Amino acid sequence: MSNDIKYEFCGVDFSVKIAAVELEMLIAELESRYRSARRAEDEGLRGELAQAHLAQISLLDRLRGAYGKSLVLNLAGDAVVNGTMSLVGDDWFVFLSEGKSFLIPLGAIKGILGLAREDVDLVPRATPLRLNHLLRELSEREVRMRFRLGDTTWNGRVLSVGKDWFEILEESLKKKILINREAVSFMSLVGAI
Repeated sequence: MSNDIKYEFCGVDFSVKIAAVELEMLIAELESRYRSARRAEDEGLRGELAQAHLAQISLLDRLRGAYGKSLVLNLAGDAVVNGTMSLVGDDWFVFLSEGKSFLIPLGAIKGILGLAREDVDLVPRATPLRLNHLLRELSEREVRMRFRLGDTTWNGRVLSVGKDWFEILEESLKKKILINREAVSFMSLVGAI
């Protein structure tokens, strides 16, 4: 406001006092606006940081955080498995269901029911073994396995392992079958290790 109007009462000039009060009110209003803008900016930054944090969380982090939790997995080939999360590897995990252990490629997961948002473990405790390493070891030990691909189930031993495939000797057919890893819903051991 302008000081062009003189505020005088009983011979006392109040212009300076009114101007000081107006200045204090202006400063208080500006400070209030600044605090509001700062709060909005902080909230925006918190939202952006939360999104950036979520963007860094992998499915493996979520699976590690779900250790021992009861989950329902929807897998490739429309297989549905109820059970609990056990061991998590680099591109695979072991899932316990009905007293059996299932070796499941990470790529077989279509959906997970029962995984809470807070189920996250950022500590890299997963074994560094990749599924190919594990399959090669099972092949060397000649372990009998069951392979589920959609509505097809084969029993046999792993013969050889490639980058994204493996070959089995199917027991009932007595034939070699090349399997695309992406097509596998899950695998389980039939014979002892």
